[in-house]
Amino acid sequence: MTTASPIKRYQRPTGYSEPEPWDDDGGKRREPVLDTDADPPRVVRRVGWQHCIRCHKPFWSEDVVRLRLCNGTEGGCRRDEDRYA
Repeated sequence: MTTASPIKRYQRPTGYSEPEPWDDDGGKRREPVLDTDADPPRVVRRVGWQHCIRCHKPFWSEDVVRLRLCNGTEGGCRRDEDRYA
């Protein structure tokens, strides 16, 4: 059994504490982004690896609940997301 590596976080000047991206784990690990201006700090979103629902490639998602399309180096699938608006 392997132990998870410790969470490396960086503090943004806007008051958010975000974990640094880690190696692709197939989407198993999710880590919270904390609003450190709140007392106690609150979770505002979760980050982690996700598989694009269109092209099925893994990508780092800044919000695993809301971002389901990749934004790859060649434009990615997210470039078409507002064509239905």
